[in-house]
Amino acid sequence: MALSYHGPGKSFASYAGDDDFVSHMTRLSQAPFIRGRVAVGSAIEPKEAAAVIARQAQANVESMLDLVVCEEREMQSVTSVGDLATTTN
Repeated sequence: MALSYHGPGKSFASYAGDDDFVSHMTRLSQAPFIRGRVAVGSAIEPKEAAAVIARQAQANVESMLDLVVCEEREMQSVTSVGDLATTTN
């Protein structure tokens, strides 16, 4: 699975390092609008060494995120064009 965040509050969404759940959720609830997008890929069979599986999983997630980010950019450009059309009339 690949998860990406978009919108003005996307910097609040990451959950990593020493962050605890309560602190994270407190910050997240105070954040501006955030859109989360999830991409689900194919299962990876555990037939290889862990390092091989990790590299394959990383490559799969990067590919899925490329698609999600491209779709988000397309949505933003369509919205921007629509906003311009609305404001110029």
